[in-house]
Amino acid sequence: MEDDRETREFVAKALEEIGLEVTAVGAIAPGRAEERKRPFDLLVLDRMLPDGTSLGWLEELRRCGNGVPVLVLTALRDVSDRVEGLEAGCDDYLGK
Repeated sequence: MEDDRETREFVAKALEEIGLEVTAVGAIAPGRAEERKRPFDLLVLDRMLPDGTSLGWLEELRRCGNGVPVLVLTALRDVSDRVEGLEAGCDDYLGK
């Protein structure tokens, strides 16, 4: 999930070029809808989305026992931001 269209398309294209099937969305609500249709093998999440923070959704997934690998890819790069992401359940945290 990435709200910036250009960044979202760039990341999606890079993943598709290495042979991955990508569902790219710009907000939490469509991401949740897509995940209910077919569980993801990997989530790449931006933290700041127009309909909320992706960490809330991540915490919800973890509470339900969903162990999908999650990479948080975000502009929030402070150590405290990284700690918050890891405590929410992401597997790795990468600043843009």
